[in-house]
Amino acid sequence: MKNAFIAALAVVLLGAAASCSTDHKTSAATSDEIATIEVAHEAGLHNVFILPGGVINGSAPLTESAFAALEEMGVKTVISVDGATPEIGYAREHGMRYVHIPFGYDDVSQANAEQLALAMRDLPRPIYVHCFHGKHRGPAAIAVGMVCVGEMTNDEAVSFLELAGTSSAYSGLFASAERAREINWDGDDRRGEDLPEVVKVAGFVESMSRIGRTWDQVKVVRASNWGVPQDHPDLVPAAEAGMLVDLFRASHESGYAVRPGAVGAMVATADEDDMMVAPTAQMTFDAILNDAVFAATELENAIVDGNRSAAERWYARVNASCSECHTQFRN
Repeated sequence: MKNAFIAALAVVLLGAAASCSTDHKTSAATSDEIATIEVAHEAGLHNVFILPGGVINGSAPLTESAFAALEEMGVKTVISVDGATPEIGYAREHGMRYVHIPFGYDDVSQANAEQLALAMRDLPRPIYVHCFHGKHRGPAAIAVGMVCVGEMTNDEAVSFLELAGTSSAYSGLFASAERAREINWDGDDRRGEDLPEVVKVAGFVESMSRIGRTWDQVKVVRASNWGVPQDHPDLVPAAEAGMLVDLFRASHESGYAVRPGAVGAMVATADEDDMMVAPTAQMTFDAILNDAVFAATELENAIVDGNRSAAERWYARVNASCSECHTQFRN
């Protein structure tokens, strides 16, 4: 039997579902909960779940209107666990304090768990926690952080990941929720107020190096028919693709100079049931990275869905983008 926490959470999740439906009578959520989630959805925020205690899960707020919606929802603190640089300017304009605790899809480290707990313990609520899509790392951050501050049990944490739609393909995130423990703060003088607004991610050259290493791991996964390689049981297929997406996005953010005279152009070509974006002969660096982010995201989705044929197609698309980039800008 689900305990009171999960029962209460289920009501809120029903509210999230109801906000996407024309019939709110099927939901037991309050009108205030539904209205709050609708405000978020109208501003382009997705996977928005309101938990007891003033903690909210959702996707990354990328526009001024998204932060205006968070302000209307009463949010005081925003925690990003995404690798991209947070929009701290918009947050400050709307009276919010950002905390940046980036981590990957494979695990929530003890250091990350302690930072999440410090933020949840010390910073004003409501707290909005996000990754990029708000479906995997964000819910894991909430689950781990709330266990560490004594507001969730491990069973509740795992149940929240399941309710939020976190894919079982990210076994390390579930394992993090299972092993998290409430922190004893005796003798620990760290404060959440000291956590950074922005953590500097790797520069362009380091990002490209990490992309190369991650791509090599994706190749190993592909050689195992998109499953966990027997000789590399530490590799989580979907997590490797997810890391690739983050690294491409971080490189896109780096502001690396575009080759003078390059032309930004994209063409769409149909491939079975998918509309795939193919690079033209002369694309800007920015356009190639956009294509790589798009293709890598679809590769991750295909792996999560267990669609091996789609994974092969999107793997080829990522490979083509990398080759185009190397031809124009590296070779």
